[in-house]
Amino acid sequence: MVRRLTALFVILNSPASGTAVHPDVIVVSAPAGSNLLSKQVESSFSFEVAAIRKTRSGEYPALIWRSDGLSIHNLPLLSVLMLAYGPEEWIVARWSEPMINNAPEWVRSETYDIEAKVAPNDVLRWSGQRINGDLRHQALKHLLEERCDLRVHPTLVTVEAYALRKAKISKQLIPYTEGSVIPSKVVTLSKGGYLEPVTNNEHPEARFYATTMVELANFLSESSDREVLDDTGLVGRYNFSLWRNEVPEGDQRLPDSPWDLRKAGITLKPTKAQAEGVFVEQINRPSAN
Repeated sequence: MVRRLTALFVILNSPASGTAVHPDVIVVSAPAGSNLLSKQVESSFSFEVAAIRKTRSGEYPALIWRSDGLSIHNLPLLSVLMLAYGPEEWIVARWSEPMINNAPEWVRSETYDIEAKVAPNDVLRWSGQRINGDLRHQALKHLLEERCDLRVHPTLVTVEAYALRKAKISKQLIPYTEGSVIPSKVVTLSKGGYLEPVTNNEHPEARFYATTMVELANFLSESSDREVLDDTGLVGRYNFSLWRNEVPEGDQRLPDSPWDLRKAGITLKPTKAQAEGVFVEQINRPSAN
């Protein structure tokens, strides 16, 4: 599982002026300056060479990030679109097909192989990226524009999500006191909270210190099939523990989260969220190599 570094979307207090929103839909938006589409338009990073061919073998679908480029095998261009335009901090599997609007059917059904390399002078920058590095987004976007005459614009779409809500008052959710002792072996979270790594495999426990509910929502998103958004109304920092849900042997039903939230007095409720997606104005099959 790709580790989330920060939360890309935040719940707004109210919808934008003139926007009609269903009362059960949580409105989310990217923080100022994080608009991926705008950022990429301003950049010119691209692959030095790239070959795109229709898949002719039964090779297993694969995406391989290499130190000097990438290899894509037996994937539809829809997947490449998601890699190019998916918000940097979202796991690609969650920023999925519903986020790409108006793409023709062949973009979903036809599969392609892509081999691409950056210029020798760019290898160091390329290889030094993190898992969702900005250069990867830029290079793929440039490739699609150049070879497929791609034109897109941002649009709002409604997606499935979970709302993190307060269920009851719990003694397990302890307000953090400034200056309290924090264990030495902890991971720092995005808003300054702390997570003590799980060490007991028989009874896994995640211990949080000085943690906000936004940070908890981000943590839960990592192991969820949907984005988890904080809707608890709790604005402070807390110390608390979460334990793994025990799924009875043979039970095929998966819980909303692998973590038991009940003792902490919080719960997950299915909801919908508005997020920024992509509207495809134009895309053609790749030009000849």
